[in-house]
Amino acid sequence: MRCVSAWSPAGLSGIFETHIVEDPLLTGARGAGLALKKGVTVTACESEQQGVKISISDGGKIIPTVSTVAKKLLSMFPGQLGVEIYVDVSVPIGGGLGTSGASALATALAMGRLLGLRLSYLDLAKIAHVAEVECKTGLGTVSGLVVGGVVIVVRPGAPGNDLVDRLLFDKDMKAIIGFFGSRSKPEILSSARLPLIDTVGKRLIDELIHERSLEKLLEVSKRFSLETGLVTESVKRAFRALEEAGIPYAGQTQIGDAVFTLVHDEQVDRAVGVLNNLKAKTIVSEVSWEPARLV
Repeated sequence: MRCVSAWSPAGLSGIFETHIVEDPLLTGARGAGLALKKGVTVTACESEQQGVKISISDGGKIIPTVSTVAKKLLSMFPGQLGVEIYVDVSVPIGGGLGTSGASALATALAMGRLLGLRLSYLDLAKIAHVAEVECKTGLGTVSGLVVGGVVIVVRPGAPGNDLVDRLLFDKDMKAIIGFFGSRSKPEILSSARLPLIDTVGKRLIDELIHERSLEKLLEVSKRFSLETGLVTESVKRAFRALEEAGIPYAGQTQIGDAVFTLVHDEQVDRAVGVLNNLKAKTIVSEVSWEPARLV
């Protein structure tokens, strides 16, 4: 049985402004966030049974973008073939950590290679982006995952149509995430709050583009969550506790019930201790400068 594996960084966004039009390749979001070395590995294997069978690590809930991408690519395959897909996720699902986008992208890369389709990296990334838009699980996540690092999505759209910049930061910095629970992204993205979210997002992203720094990214991410009302009570408590511990720069993952910050090595234990005291599931990860790839 032939198998192909691909890996994608998990990706979190601290701020966004939606851009929704009829064409999914032009639909997307401006925003900013980062790619994590913790992420998603997808293994796609040939199967004697027709159709697509998907398994998630730890028996987790099926990620809709995986099935959507798999079906799109199978429809391009000239023969008859079944595929078994194994998805190994190393971060919490539903916490604003980009698992839907990462899983879609890793699935596209693995299946594109398994099926021998004459599609480029960019072609497959576009298919992953469209799957996210169709499943209403995200708008701009894939844009950051095909670049890596700490990113600003300056122009929205699918990879190839977008424009993504990267911020520089000290090599000893670690991302610290405190996960409190899952949230329904489709519900929020279709809510009546979207006009306010976009107004605030546009203003703060413009500020970040004018002053492109890590500190500014974390500052506008915090302000975005507070001014839009997307902030949860758990994240509010985390903001206060981190600030009291001498870590003033932090944001909320979008869209999730989780807080994130970037700190130097000597501050990692302090940040982790604060979040553990708040009963968060705490994740420590380096930032991934590498984009999604075959493994």
